[in-house]
Amino acid sequence: MSDRFEESVAATVAETVLPAGPRIEIVSDRRRRHDPAFRDRVVQASYAGGVTVRAVARRYGVCVSLIYRWRRETPAASSFIPLAMLPEPSVSQTPTGPEMTIALPTGARIEVPHGADLDRIATLVRRLTR
Repeated sequence: MSDRFEESVAATVAETVLPAGPRIEIVSDRRRRHDPAFRDRVVQASYAGGVTVRAVARRYGVCVSLIYRWRRETPAASSFIPLAMLPEPSVSQTPTGPEMTIALPTGARIEVPHGADLDRIATLVRRLTR
């Protein structure tokens, strides 16, 4: 086939298949550069609850894949977890019953209190079960 015929066919296909839209003028082949503060704002917005990454990308005018890349490059932002400190337990919250109960083969039961020396309890059980 001749080059002229191929160009004609390609132009005809482009005119019939592609919808008419606004023309885009390419000014430069350089990528846009975003300052770190902008990146941080976008990444933080992408972690906000109830919002999709796609919605954040639309709001800030960037690609979805770019947000995911920025998330990978800033792992500190993704590992932030809010933390709530609980108060120290008061005396009334400490357990009052035995820590454990040991049932011996003879039917006897030993109730071991909290903080008991377990080595001494083990020695006692061995002597009682001889």
